[in-house]
Amino acid sequence: MIAPPSRDRGVPGAPPYDMEALPVPVARAGCLGRALLLVFLLLGILLLLFISAGGPFIQILLSFLLSS
Repeated sequence: MIAPPSRDRGVPGAPPYDMEALPVPVARAGCLGRALLLVFLLLGILLLLFISAGGPFIQILLSFLLSS
């Protein structure tokens, strides 16, 4: 029921899954996938602001962009 202690403390055991069996998109998502997710999330928030606030938000954004 209880496994005996391992003598090789510095060497990790084999993972319980096969690394070659992982799907390619999951294995290679990495930084680019997270950056794209962040861009889509920010665009979605901006779209929600345009829909919910309507005219006042557009006026504030345009005045901020045109003031510089």
